[in-house]
Amino acid sequence: MVGGLSGGTISLISGGNFQDGFIGGLVGTIAGGYMGQGGVGWAGRTAIAATAGGLIAELGGGKFANGALSAAFVYLFRESMHTTRQELKIQFRGGTKAERASVLSDLNDIFGTKRGAKMLSNTQSPLTIDLSVKNRVFVKNAPSDTIYIDLNFHPKISTDSGSIPATTRRILSHELGHSVFGALDDGINRMNNINLNENPIMNELGMPLRLEY
Repeated sequence: MVGGLSGGTISLISGGNFQDGFIGGLVGTIAGGYMGQGGVGWAGRTAIAATAGGLIAELGGGKFANGALSAAFVYLFRESMHTTRQELKIQFRGGTKAERASVLSDLNDIFGTKRGAKMLSNTQSPLTIDLSVKNRVFVKNAPSDTIYIDLNFHPKISTDSGSIPATTRRILSHELGHSVFGALDDGINRMNNINLNENPIMNELGMPLRLEY
């Protein structure tokens, strides 16, 4: 649906018909994504997306060019976003498949924020997540390429919504501040890393802001 809306908007901007762009963008995104499962390169997938979007738009009574242009643009945009997220290689030590998947999901949310995107662009690949430790979370000699974390460790923290357990997503945001930027828990009330990294990310994710270390 997002691909369709984007395609419709692009078509209007370029002087075309919204419906042609909507249909072309939606179908092209699906077609290009499906072909991504095979060995077709990005140029081939873009051509397939454009052709599919143009044909469907034409069959719907619209113009081939509008549907093709919208489909190609939307596919390339979505592909570039996907590639950006995939530039960082994550490797694990310990943990189950479910635990690793949970960490990857949290990291994806973190890197989707403005501060997280800056972290991503500055993180040395590969980033190692060590899940073998117990009852603690830490980074050795920040900045570092390894974060040690027990996924069952959720200490209570003081926030603007009261005292709550720290989620793994929050803890990772904090530890990434150490590992990527070398930020320390110093400054007034030891809030430096929290103010620079943890709270900006939590704010974008709609989570409570931490008030003290």
